Amino acid sequence: MTFVARSVRYVLRKRVRTIVLLIVLTIITASMLSTIAVSRAAQQAAGRIEKEAVGGFVLASNLQGSMLTPRGGGMVRPADVRRIAQLPGVDSYMVRQNATADLVGANVAKVPGGDDYDATKEQQFGNAANVIGTNDSSKLNVFTSRTLGMAEGRHLKASDKYTSMIHEDLAKANGLKVGDTLTLKANAYDADNESHSTATVKTTIVGIFKGDSARKVSSRAELTANTIYTDLDTTRDLYQYKDSKEIYQDATFVLSKGVDVEKTMDAAKKLPVDWNNYQITRNDQYSSSMLHAARGVRSMMRGALIGVTVSAVLVL
Repeated sequence: MTFVARSVRYVLRKRVRTIVLLIVLTIITASMLSTIAVSRAAQQAAGRIEKEAVGGFVLASNLQGSMLTPRGGGMVRPADVRRIAQLPGVDSYMVRQNATADLVGANVAKVPGGDDYDATKEQQFGNAANVIGTNDSSKLNVFTSRTLGMAEGRHLKASDKYTSMIHEDLAKANGLKVGDTLTLKANAYDADNESHSTATVKTTIVGIFKGDSARKVSSRAELTANTIYTDLDTTRDLYQYKDSKEIYQDATFVLSKGVDVEKTMDAAKKLPVDWNNYQITRNDQYSSSMLHAARGVRSMMRGALIGVTVSAVLVL
């Protein structure tokens, strides 16, 4: 009698035992495969985070000080940014410059389910969008944290002039695509528009982004779809900043690999900058916490795999 024939006869004779063993082996195999899959996924995630994580810090206005715009925004001076950017170990930096602009020939997204502005506010800000000028949109926290991501096109870079990135909802509502023109007009009613500029800037859409924040919004000004990212030339021209009067909301400095963040921050604090008006903080807490979480999951899965293996041996 062959081995296969004997096996078949044993299975038919010991049906209950065979079914029980099949169930036990299936459960053990599925548990081990699931544990290994989760462990490998956590390892890959940790690897990606380690690869993308860079040390750095943020220079912003001291909220307890006087260097704030009428709307409470930051007033970081370009000269101070340049001083810090020249420190050894600083690889690059990213700045943000805020403006409020009306869309020309397009409409902003509205909050579903009712009117969020009274008659006066509707007349003043009914078609206004939040404009954020930057020299490198890929380094903005909303993109590095993957709250937002690119749907089409590319990020903004330092060499761009009169370009923009818009949300996919705004693009869809207005029939816009990469390569189209989006015209912005400075909103004279914005408190930060101290020159009451009504300058108009035509921008070329180079990117369309997707995603949204988890927060609940109460007005159209808080909608992610109504945030437009542009290059710095666009925001400068919108608010007609004069030489030496330009300001940034904040500046993020990225350090070269292996450079000590704390030592570089200490060196920055020794520069001839009025630190009573500024605050400087690390900006890598997000990546550090994510890396710690991924390593924690991997460690937990390793323990679970050992537990499943021991249990399997005992059961069998």
